[in-house]
Amino acid sequence: MKKILSVLLALLVAFMPLFGVSAKEEKEKINFYIFYGDGCGYCAALHSYTDQLQKDKNYKDMFNIVDYEVWKNQENATLMSNVGAYFKTEVTGVPFYVIGDQYFSGF
Repeated sequence: MKKILSVLLALLVAFMPLFGVSAKEEKEKINFYIFYGDGCGYCAALHSYTDQLQKDKNYKDMFNIVDYEVWKNQENATLMSNVGAYFKTEVTGVPFYVIGDQYFSGF
């Protein structure tokens, strides 16, 4: 059951950008999914950056930031791998993040 839930959640995360999320629409927010490890310095730097985005009046209404800790949460780690598979890439570390329909690794 957990495996099915993880796959469904991965598909939902992966296909979310296709369902109307557009930077061009003024009030629509871009989904920003962050897969991170608790205690990872690069992940902390990315979170510091996203915290600044959320405080900046020019950017605060542009993003929905969703965090998934993967070192202590196996379901989130599986989800990260599934999202990587959707993008046809092997995720080898954190931070791994998806903004809209683009993925990034490292910070």
